[in-house]
Amino acid sequence: MPDDVAFGSRRSLTWHDCGASTSKVVLPPQFEAPSGFFTADLEIFVLRGAIQLGEWQLNKHGYSFIPAGVKIGPWKVVGNEEVEILWMENGPVKLEYKNVFNNHPLAKVKDFIPALDSKLPPWSKTDTVQFEVSKKKYLRKDSNGGGVWLLSCHIMMADIQ
Repeated sequence: MPDDVAFGSRRSLTWHDCGASTSKVVLPPQFEAPSGFFTADLEIFVLRGAIQLGEWQLNKHGYSFIPAGVKIGPWKVVGNEEVEILWMENGPVKLEYKNVFNNHPLAKVKDFIPALDSKLPPWSKTDTVQFEVSKKKYLRKDSNGGGVWLLSCHIMMADIQ
């Protein structure tokens, strides 16, 4: 981000050698950043608070997939409280922010998910034995069968005497 943008905090949660990572990012109430694009794919999931991304607002449990080169913004924290998000970078290119006014010519604009309320997609069964009594919902499906999904696990406890 440009030097004049208010700093947030970031705690790394996962990292893979391919460059993919997940971090918990906290942005202060005064956070504002200009329009631009990232050099790698980015996904965000709001845990607390609300953030404005251009004409779209993401509230608690809101999700966005921003492919590399897709212009987004300006960014702004909504309200007077911090915003806490899961920040998921999809390597292998180092993630940088370019302050620009247009999409990169090679941007995959058709894959862009500006704002999705994660409460809206339906829950479905899981396909694994480990999660027999669980449900999952897709936020984004890839053409290769993968994607991003939420998992709801129901834990049953036996009576112990």
